[in-house]
Amino acid sequence: MFGRILVEVADLIAAEQEVNKLKALIQSNQLHVTTVRDSISDWRGNSADELGKQMNDFLRDLDRWVQQFESMQLELAHYTLKMKQADEQL
Repeated sequence: MFGRILVEVADLIAAEQEVNKLKALIQSNQLHVTTVRDSISDWRGNSADELGKQMNDFLRDLDRWVQQFESMQLELAHYTLKMKQADEQL
């Protein structure tokens, strides 16, 4: 027997807001890491090179995460719109 999946539009809107908050937090972290990386750009040596590499790798990861959250935002917004339209038709 199949059950029904019930999703409240309010829950979808809350999920959209949470995704927005998380994306903003990641973007804030990007800014912080970029600022720190730029402030140590004059450091020299193997340790500085390794730290710079790790920070650049982390920034690439943050960029990827932002892109994933943007994709989630679009999907959630589209799904929320569909659910609102379905609700209005009832």
